[in-house]
Order: sequence, then C-alpha cells, then structure tokens
Amino acid sequence: MRRDQIAFRNPGTPAEQLIIDVNVAVVTVFYTDEDRQLLELFEKHQVFHESGKILPRGYNGIAETMKQGERPHATARRCLVEELKFSNRWHYALPTAMKIEHRDPVPSEKWPGLLAAYHRHVFECVIEKVLYNPSGYIEHCINRDIIFEWKPWTAGS
Repeated sequence: MRRDQIAFRNPGTPAEQLIIDVNVAVVTVFYTDEDRQLLELFEKHQVFHESGKILPRGYNGIAETMKQGERPHATARRCLVEELKFSNRWHYALPTAMKIEHRDPVPSEKWPGLLAAYHRHVFECVIEKVLYNPSGYIEHCINRDIIFEWKPWTAGS
C-alpha cells in the first residue's frame, strides 16, 4: 500500500472488516493582528442548505483528502485555495509538513460501514494582512456552507 493514496486493507480480524487508509493534509492557519495577538482559524460550524440545520464543529484548521498521486504539500495548497480562496501563494507561508500523525482506525463519517485509518500530514500556515478577514471565511459547498472564524491561539489548542 502506498501512503500517497486512498487504499483498502483487510486487518485480518475475525469480522474481516475492511479498513480504508486515508491520507489528508491538515493546515492550521495563523494570523498575527495589529495588537500582536496570534489568532488561529477554526471551523465553527456547518449550515445545511435544505434543512437549515447547524452542525457545531470546533475543529482547528482546514483539511483536504489527498488525491491519488498528489503530494502532501500540493494538497495543503489546494486546501487553502478550495476552502479559503487563497490563490496567491505570495501572501502566505506554508513550509513543509511539521509531522505525520497515523491514527488508529475509527468508524468513517464519509464511508459508512467502513473503518478509516487517517494519516494526517500536518502543516502550519501564516497569512499576511491582505488575506486576513476579521469576520472569517465561508466555504460554499453543494449542500452546505462551512463557517470558519478566528480565535486567540492558546498553547495546546
């Protein structure tokens, strides 16, 4: 199994349940405001168009699943473009991944009935003032909107 694509494996359990290995780029986005306070972007909630239901989230950062053959850094850049509309790379710093976290399999939200083992390539991104929106950002999807807001950064958050 290659670590740069989604792949299925059989864990050899008595139940013979399949596990999907999912590689994702997770980008924690930071901005230092005029008062020198470090702010961190987080996913506040999702609003579903048809029902109006609000799903609270509270996740730090943004994330995208890697496409087959896609490198982690390219996925992180795509994530910034697709979720926050940050198309100009000159206005943010995105160094190489800080770490890779290999998570134990858990029931998948995207693929009901499967276990998913996530391999998270974690990045930190610092943006310039030109990209900073104090009100946050909205990612418009087909069936929902995802709301991102800023919060003061705290160690361990």
